[in-house]
Amino acid sequence: MLPGHDAVVARALRDAGLTAAPQDPGHVLWRLLPGETVVVDALAAHGWPKMYPPLADVVARGASRPDGLTVAAPADRLTIHAAEAVAGWPIDKVVQKVRPALDEASLDTSAQTGPLRHLAALVENPDRLAATARAGRLPLRAALAAGVRSGPGRAALRARAAARLGLPAASAARGNA
Repeated sequence: MLPGHDAVVARALRDAGLTAAPQDPGHVLWRLLPGETVVVDALAAHGWPKMYPPLADVVARGASRPDGLTVAAPADRLTIHAAEAVAGWPIDKVVQKVRPALDEASLDTSAQTGPLRHLAALVENPDRLAATARAGRLPLRAALAAGVRSGPGRAALRARAAARLGLPAASAARGNA
């Protein structure tokens, strides 16, 4: 959520029938009840993780919707989800988010250039991604191969290491506003 847009986001999501479930400060999961399916994961700009592409770039490439919201382009969402896989998030949850982004538009990871292209390529084939999982997560070797080539990828690797060591995730992954 961009600064000053919290109320607009909340109103649009409530109007869509979603229910807020506050998490960390500046982080709200919007769920569809009764199944509690997470539909939107909203982050305040100050909590934008370093493991995601730079927020200014994501906003610049985003699409404005009639309800006043800006939604990240599919290529950016895929890069975000790839970073989550590198960070060690459960592959089944990553794949669940990747599939709709792939369905929304034909994936052209060339929209991500340079080092981010390699990170985005990790999720081009969700079946292959799911098949590589070990114990429900991306194996460390695959995470290293995808993550070392970009700043966001390296931040995702730091977040993974912090989680493994039991360190606060916020210190490793947040702060790229």
